[in-house]
Parts: sequence; C-alpha cells; structure tokens
Amino acid sequence: MSNLSTPATHLPWLRKRSPRSTPRSGSPVDENGDKKIPHRILVLGSGNFGSCLADHLATSDLHVDVWLWSRDAATVKSLNEDHKNPKYLTEHVFPEWLRAIGPELPDKEFLKTMDMLLFSIPTPGLRKFLESVNPLLDQDSLPLLAFVNKGIEAKTKALTLEIIADTLGPTAARQAAFI
Repeated sequence: MSNLSTPATHLPWLRKRSPRSTPRSGSPVDENGDKKIPHRILVLGSGNFGSCLADHLATSDLHVDVWLWSRDAATVKSLNEDHKNPKYLTEHVFPEWLRAIGPELPDKEFLKTMDMLLFSIPTPGLRKFLESVNPLLDQDSLPLLAFVNKGIEAKTKALTLEIIADTLGPTAARQAAFI
C-alpha cells in the first residue's frame, strides 16, 4: 500500500489518468462529437477530509473543475503556489489544476457558476458558516448542496439537516445531499 506522498508515476492506477498541467481549458467531446461542459465544484473547508475530497475530485476521470475554499490565507497561498496544504496531508502534493480560494468567502456571482457546493465544515461551526453563506446564494437557483459532516450541534442537539433548514431554509434542506 502506498502513502499519499508517493509520486503519481509510482502508482499504476493513477498513471492511467490523463495528465494535466493546467486547469481544464478545453472541453472533451462526447461520443456524438459534442463538447462536454465541465462541472464546477467548490469544496468548502480545507481540513483533512475537505482536502482529500477536493484532491480526489480533481484527479478523478470525471470532467470537473475544482476549487477548494480555506479560511486560512497561508493555506490558500501554499495550495496555489506549492500545491501543498501546510496543515493537513503536509507531504501530499495536490494537482496544480486544483485552485484554492479564500480566506474571504467567494462572491455571489462566483457561487452562481458552481454546479455543486460540497460542505466539509465541522458540525460545531456549521450554523455560523451557513449563516454567512446564505446571503450569497441564489435561493431560486441553488447548485447541488452536498454535506459531509457527522454528529449533532452540541448546544441545540440539532442534526445537520435541521441546521440547514434553520439557516438556508426548507427548500435548501429538501434539496441537500449527504455523503
């Protein structure tokens, strides 16, 4: 079994993937010759799990453009310049086409371009985080909202779904996906 710091050239299953040196600039074509439009995913949270998810999505055979949001400016800088997360998975080299943003939340226009928001925010801080994100979302045209947290909010005993309903509204809660 290899560890995450093993160069991709030593992992035969990873070598099969098409190498990319820049963010996806062109769209591949489907079996009919029509251009495929990449899906755009923003992973919110650059801890261990959020970083792993962003890395997996960015290196998968899926045709996706991936951004990773971090509240820490040093993490954003390191991911964009050195392709490393200085706090988690510190020896792992992330693909250079994975783009980090933050520490400010992206604006409403940027969020409108996303097909999926993947929330990897610890449950204890989820309510406050969603309250700050809510004004930036277009409630009439929400992207897929996926959540990867576990547990309950200690003070209120609320489950993630209840926190989503309280902060983003019942429509968002009904449309939310949980991984």
